[in-house]
Amino acid sequence: INNNGGTLNSSDFPLFVDNSSVSHGVQNDYTAGTYTVSETQQYGYSLVNITCDGSLTDQVTLNAGDVKECTIVNDDIAPKLTVYKQVINDNGGTLNSTDFPLFVDNSSVSHGVQNDYTAGTYTVSETQQYGYSLVNITCDGQLTDQVTLNAGDVKECTIVNDDIAPKLTVYKQ
Repeated sequence: INNNGGTLNSSDFPLFVDNSSVSHGVQNDYTAGTYTVSETQQYGYSLVNITCDGSLTDQVTLNAGDVKECTIVNDDIAPKLTVYKQVINDNGGTLNSTDFPLFVDNSSVSHGVQNDYTAGTYTVSETQQYGYSLVNITCDGQLTDQVTLNAGDVKECTIVNDDIAPKLTVYKQ
């Protein structure tokens, strides 16, 4: 299931009956007995369920003449992004993180709150406030306002502002 931007398909998940590799949709011959169906999990996907012969189980018992099916279902995991706001008040400024509206693309987000997204590339920004300068924006450890999210990712972006020292010029005539 690729409902969160995932791009993998059935051929991207190695399948096994016991320890033997099998191909998706290919009927194989076995001797009578009980077998375990499994797969190699892939990053960004969660196992929803395994059903064999209509039952929610990874075990299937084959008797002579049986023709049975097992299905493994995976779902892409929505990537998550948290935007943090850091405010440096070393020159008498009084604003804090909640005073700067934060955005991912055009959607408003709150400081420190993890949000789900569809896989893709996003721009992190803010509304600047008078008396403060933008120091930097980092996403996923890089100095950039762009972040690319793939299925299963959990990433962070931080926007840093610093209060600007007030200036005064005194003239003598």
